[in-house]
This record gives sequence, structure tokens and C-alpha cells, in this order.
Amino acid sequence: MNRFEISNQAMGRRKIDIKKIADEKTLLVTFAKRKRGLYNKAFELGELCDCEIAVIIFTNKDCMHTYSNHNLESTVNKYRSRQDRNSHMSKEDVIKLREKKLANTGTINDNDASSGMLPSFLDKIDPNSSRAATTNSSNLFDDQGISNRNISEHFHNGGDNFSVS
Repeated sequence: MNRFEISNQAMGRRKIDIKKIADEKTLLVTFAKRKRGLYNKAFELGELCDCEIAVIIFTNKDCMHTYSNHNLESTVNKYRSRQDRNSHMSKEDVIKLREKKLANTGTINDNDASSGMLPSFLDKIDPNSSRAATTNSSNLFDDQGISNRNISEHFHNGGDNFSVS
């Protein structure tokens, strides 16, 4: 095939299975690209909707990566002072809602944001997994050994990631 012929092979984007990536190098590259994409989306949401955004990621090696469009410490303090901070949905809650909606209507619309439904990849997530996001959000920073002082020191030193003890 010369360089002007069109290949029948699919190029560019393709659907991937949502499961842990086994190859360490591929995992690191994917993490870096998706983290950058997440930060970009967070920036856009903050700019377009004039809202305060904070993204905090802990890797499996306890490295912390963060993004905030305002002062991270004040955003975290605002979160901690909220009375309704435990009103998040766990994966199990989402699965139960989806099953209930399926039983009532016979269909599930993945784009139904008003009912709290999330994309269909959650159907593939094992709720019994040790990585399930069921952490009580009020203890998020306490369980990770992070204090407001650690976060403040980290950002005043210009860091993007660090290990917690």
C-alpha cells in the first residue's frame, strides 16, 4: 500500500474497556493524559459557569495531584464546613437507582442527569472492589493524612504532587 491509499484499519479514537491497565508504562501515560484532560475540563467548567473547582487525586502510590481555580485551602475549608457534605452517591447507590429505574420503566437513559444516573460504564464496576469509591467524604482528608497545613505548604512551595506519610 502506498502512502496515498486509505487503510481499512480504524485510526484514532476507539472504545476501550474500563478496567485497570496492567502495563505500568501504559498506565502512567494514560494517567498523565487523562489527568491533563480532567484539569482542562475543570478549568472550563470554572470559567464557563463561574464556580469554584477543586480536583484532588491520590494515586495507588499515595502521590497527590491537585487542581484548583481558586485557593485550594479555602475550597477545602468550605467543603469541610458544609452540613450536607455526606450527601454524595456511592457506586452502590448509583447501581441501586439504575436497577430501580429499570424495574419501573424497563429502560435506563444514560443521559438522564436529573435522576443522578451516571454513564453505563458503572455497570461494569464491581461494587465489592477494594478500590470502590465508598469512602465517607467527611473523612477524605483525615484518612489520607492530609491536613490544611500540608495542603497549604504544598501549594506555597509550588508543587504539583507529593507523597503523604
